[in-house]
Parts: sequence; C-alpha cells; structure tokens
Amino acid sequence: YFSTKKTDEIKYFLLSLGVSLIVFLPWQLYILQRFAIEAAYEYLLNRKHLTIAVEGHSGDWYFYLQNFTNYFGKFIYYFIPIGLLVVFRKFNRFHFSNMIMCALVFIFFSFVATTKIPSFFFIVVPFLFIYLMVGFDAIITLFKLQKGFWILFLPLIWFSLNPFEIKNIHSFASEAFVRKEKNTIGYKRLSKQLKKDVHVFGLKTRDNIELMFYNPHILSCARDTDFSMAINYLNQGYEIAMFAQVLTAEQEKQLAEFPNFTLLNFEIQLQ
Repeated sequence: YFSTKKTDEIKYFLLSLGVSLIVFLPWQLYILQRFAIEAAYEYLLNRKHLTIAVEGHSGDWYFYLQNFTNYFGKFIYYFIPIGLLVVFRKFNRFHFSNMIMCALVFIFFSFVATTKIPSFFFIVVPFLFIYLMVGFDAIITLFKLQKGFWILFLPLIWFSLNPFEIKNIHSFASEAFVRKEKNTIGYKRLSKQLKKDVHVFGLKTRDNIELMFYNPHILSCARDTDFSMAINYLNQGYEIAMFAQVLTAEQEKQLAEFPNFTLLNFEIQLQ
C-alpha cells in the first residue's frame, strides 16, 4: 500500500486538501467571529437543504437528469453514455474514481437532500464533459470522420454554450427580464422605508443581493419566510422588516405590536 506511487498520490491529495482549507477556512472563522448571528442563520439554512425543500426548490429523483440540457447543452449530452461505454473497455483507477464521485454526488443530492437546485450537481459536470468528448471522439473514429473533425467539433462547442437558453433568459423581451426590471425599481424605492441595520425577511425571490445593493444600509436579506425566527429576532431587539405578501392577516397583527418591525407593502413580481 505504501509504495512510492501511492505515497505520492496521498501527498498530492493532502497538499490539495491543505490549499482548499487555506482558501475557505479563514473566511468561515472570520464570519463566525465577526457576524455570529448572520453566520448561524446561514449555517442553519444550509442544513435545512437536507430535510426540507428550501424556498420551494423541490423535485423528483431524476431532477438532475432533466437538467442535463442546462449542464451540457442541447442534444450533445447523448455522447456521455457512449463515452462511458468506451472507457469501460480501458477501465483504470482514474475512470473508477471519476465514476464513483459522480455516482455519490448524484445519489446524495437526488435521494438524500430534499432541496433540488441545479448548481448542486455542477461539481461533477467537468468530469462528465470528459466522457462526452470520449463519446464524440468514438463516433468520429467509428465512422472515419477524422477529416471533418473541426466541422463537427464547432457545432458541439456551440451547443455546449447553450446560446438559446441564454437568449431566452437575458433577452429584454423575456418574462424574467421584465420581472427583474419591475422589482429593481421597487427595491430602489424601498430605501426610504428600510431603517438602518435592519434585517429583511421573506423576499421570496433570488434578488436578495440586488435588494442589498440598492439599500447598503441594511444588514441582511433572507429569502426565508420563517415567521418564528422573525419573532425571535424582534424579541431580541433587532430591527426587522418583512414583505406583506408573505404574511397572513394574523401574522401582520402580531408583528405590528413590535416597535422595531417594519411592514413592506411593495408587491414583488415572483418568478
């Protein structure tokens, strides 16, 4: 086991692990010390991904398979199973490690984690791109199309960039753009309502960063609508603001009793 080759592999693994710790550990320690409440909230939210569909991000076990078009582009992901079949003929430790890692990530986020978000699967997408290209190369070799390689390779690159999906999302006429534009106007107008050092709850969209950008005087903005957590913050004396559209009439009445609570009547254009 402790042959020279394997010892080197362990050494490089520990080196890469050390570099990773140097990158992210200081920041985690800093926010735990400097922003203890906010960090505790974020850690709690991260744990919730395992047990509940956070912010409505639910899906079936095949959710990530349905998103293969987003990861790899239209049509071309069919090369992946071809590539996997090809490497089975020359199976080695590299391919074994890749496949185990991809399988574990898929199983964990498909069957263990309740929240389903496309980005969870991104960590193994580069490995599957290897097999996509292996499958593409196998088809080129099988049909002896080497002379036309670049003619066929360029469309592959084109589809992998997902140009049609990008156009649909970022077009000025798209539904998403119109919604975002209306919300942005509203977020700018909220600056007069939002007090300094306030915590905003219940945004219900992915615009929390945008709301904070146009209102830099607020401390945090959560998409979570945890009513009990808002009450807990209010009891501790923190300034809290919530959007009316995520509250029931009874909840509004209860919150109105706190002098450190602000009700936001701006109606967000939901996705």
